[in-house]
Amino acid sequence: VLLPATLLRAQTYQAGPASRVKPTDTYQQQVLRQIDSLIQYQEQLVLAQDTAAMRAFYPDDMIITNPFGQMIGKEKMLERVKTGVIQYSKFEKTIEHFAMEGDNLAIVAGREDVTPTQNANRADAGKPHQRRFTEVW
Repeated sequence: VLLPATLLRAQTYQAGPASRVKPTDTYQQQVLRQIDSLIQYQEQLVLAQDTAAMRAFYPDDMIITNPFGQMIGKEKMLERVKTGVIQYSKFEKTIEHFAMEGDNLAIVAGREDVTPTQNANRADAGKPHQRRFTEVW
């Protein structure tokens, strides 16, 4: 649970491609652990294609930029899961950057390693990809 903002400057931590981010502040370590845990849960939801759990997990006002460069909302994302466009045999995120603005806003960025399933409803089915992500929590 993120607490109300008390700081006005961002605390930023960066890691190299092979290492994990390690903030020194105890509160920020807890926030990073919580976000990392939620990202792992998100990976499980995507791999399982659990649209009911996704509906509960994602906020109604979420906006994502998908791999096709389109900005879509929650309902469109769920539709794409149901139609097999979002269907992965591998979906892993690695946090490479973590920053906090005060105590209630965190930004994570990093790498996603994904492979759409062979039967995914998309041109790149079966082909592994590395892509970047940025999330605001």
